[in-house]
Amino acid sequence: MPIMPDLLTTKEAADELGLSTSGLRAAIFRGVLSVVPIDARTNGVLRSEIERYRRDNLGQRGHRRGRGTAHRVGSPSTPTGEADTTWEQEAGED
Repeated sequence: MPIMPDLLTTKEAADELGLSTSGLRAAIFRGVLSVVPIDARTNGVLRSEIERYRRDNLGQRGHRRGRGTAHRVGSPSTPTGEADTTWEQEAGED
């Protein structure tokens, strides 16, 4: 049951977002999800903050869109034992 109509517990917020409670706490720790302190040990999450997080962050695992992705090409080592590695970017990415 929500604490207040627009304020949810971290468990309720995690359930709404499809995250584990530890995943939600990690988002709070990284600063990408804001909370409202209820008392010394309890935080609440505003429904508007859940919607903002859902819109801005969910479905974006790993590298964010628009960033170049480097791929290592070449053999792991040359006959001299030195690394022979070059980096290329995917075509069409900066």
